[in-house]
Amino acid sequence: MARNGKTPRRDIYAEVTDRIVESLEAGVAPWVRPWRSLGASGDLRNGSSGHAYSGINVMLLGLEMDSRGFTDPRWVTYKQAKALGGHVRRGEHGSLIAVVPATADIRAMHSPEAPAPTMVMCT
Repeated sequence: MARNGKTPRRDIYAEVTDRIVESLEAGVAPWVRPWRSLGASGDLRNGSSGHAYSGINVMLLGLEMDSRGFTDPRWVTYKQAKALGGHVRRGEHGSLIAVVPATADIRAMHSPEAPAPTMVMCT
């Protein structure tokens, strides 16, 4: 449903659920980490900041690595690649990750009256 004549808002939770169901239908249970080893250090990191990904992002990016044949566990945004002197190949597109805004009050999110936590999906 369009809001104020704008394009419909993405259903983040449905996108994550679809990715998990897609893996299950392919005979893979993503929570048992079916993707191959994630580089020498064994973890997914932002290639610019060195920040280690956690939570649902480990599964989403691990499955993305496996499905696209990537071997390097470092991920960057388009702007980060440019700042590092790299480039993004024509036709490439972003990968889905979840970001909980830093301003989120964790205690408030666990309150029974609190709405579902807001996540921002980056691609």
